[in-house]
Amino acid sequence: MELQPVLHGPRLYLRPLKAADFDALFAAASDPLIWEQHPASNRHERKIFEQFFDRALKSRGALAILDKTTQKIIGTSRYYDVEGTDSVCIGFTFLTRDYWGGTYGHVHSGHGRVERDGTTFINASVMNESYKPEWKPYVFDLD
Repeated sequence: MELQPVLHGPRLYLRPLKAADFDALFAAASDPLIWEQHPASNRHERKIFEQFFDRALKSRGALAILDKTTQKIIGTSRYYDVEGTDSVCIGFTFLTRDYWGGTYGHVHSGHGRVERDGTTFINASVMNESYKPEWKPYVFDLD
C-alpha cells in the first residue's frame, strides 16, 4: 500500500508531507484553539510542534492537506499502524478552524460511525497523553 499517495477531492488536495512544509504547517497549527481539547494542548507552541512534525516525517505516511483553490496548507493527516496489506489506521489529523464543520468536518472528542446516503462517516478516536487511542479504532477494508 502506498503510504503517501496524492489524493484529489473536490475541495482538498493531499500530498506527501515534506520538510519544506514546516513553516506553512506550523502557521496552520499555531492557533491554540485547535488544540484546546486535545491531550497535547500545547502543540501550538513551536518546540512542541517541531516534535510532532519530526515524528510525522519519520512515519513516512504523513500527508499535507491543501485547499485546492488557494493551494494553502490547512492541516495534515497520516497513516500509521500499517499491518501488512490488509489494514491501516488514519489519524494525527488536524485542520485549521476555518475548515471545521460544513463539508470539511472536524475531529473532536465525539466518537462514532454514521452512514448517510451510501457514505460512511467515521469520527476517529482521540488520543490520550501517551498517544494511545481512547477508544478502539475503526478498521475497514480499502478497495
